Amino acid sequence: MAKGLVSIGANGTGNQLVLKVDGGRAGAQVFRWHHATGRLAPWKPGIAAIAASATRSRDFVLGRLRASGRTGSRPGNPGV
Repeated sequence: MAKGLVSIGANGTGNQLVLKVDGGRAGAQVFRWHHATGRLAPWKPGIAAIAASATRSRDFVLGRLRASGRTGSRPGNPGV
């Protein structure tokens, strides 16, 4: 992978979702990096899709914990 990229996800075939890093800071635009060609292309769903998926996953897990009678809380992080 090219220098100046940081991987934030993979599809299991070598392709990666990446962010460009400039001056030690990751940019907000998500790119798809193709492992065979090294081609970098904007990933249209973007970071909002990743955040939405993470929120859905968290809510699902918390719902299951509550349904089982457990809150999922731990010391220093009540109710989570």
